[in-house]
Amino acid sequence: MHFYRNFVRVGRNFLAKWGNEVTENLLSRLIRAENTEFVTVFFNFNTIIADVDDNKFADVYLASNADLIVSNDKKLLALNKLEFPTFQVMNLQSFSEMLKKKN
Repeated sequence: MHFYRNFVRVGRNFLAKWGNEVTENLLSRLIRAENTEFVTVFFNFNTIIADVDDNKFADVYLASNADLIVSNDKKLLALNKLEFPTFQVMNLQSFSEMLKKKN
């Protein structure tokens, strides 16, 4: 439920900036996308001490066996330095450059 509340909070922030139609379109596409997976987190690693609220992203990454976290958040980027569990976190600029190379 905590992650859902944060998802709604992000949606509201997006709504304030982009408006109702764009926000509803984006969220409905994300929820219905073929590559969207709903995952239950059964264990919290608490890998981020500096900002415990960010642990939800690390825990979902691990629970879903995700390939990558894309974020400009310094605390999330610092996860790359951990030996265990291992993370791959990339900032938005690097992710964008990677996508351009693939196309």
